[in-house]
Amino acid sequence: YPCGTLLHLKIALPGEPPADIHTVGTIVRTKELPAAVTSEKQYSTSISFRMIAMSDRQKLVRHILDEQRKVLMQSSRNYH
Repeated sequence: YPCGTLLHLKIALPGEPPADIHTVGTIVRTKELPAAVTSEKQYSTSISFRMIAMSDRQKLVRHILDEQRKVLMQSSRNYH
């Protein structure tokens, strides 16, 4: 999709219990990724959230922080 495209998104977050987030966003950047194992093209897409409920925003922020924490803990273990 080109930049500026408006999307209605349903984002499924893993966890107990799993959570779905509904939001509206606009594509601000798209980049084709290098060829992977499959022959299908893959893209990295940046989205600016335009409308998101505060409760969904909190779920998303919590998920991102949890994932960052996991990465930091793993890199800390690899460092020692």
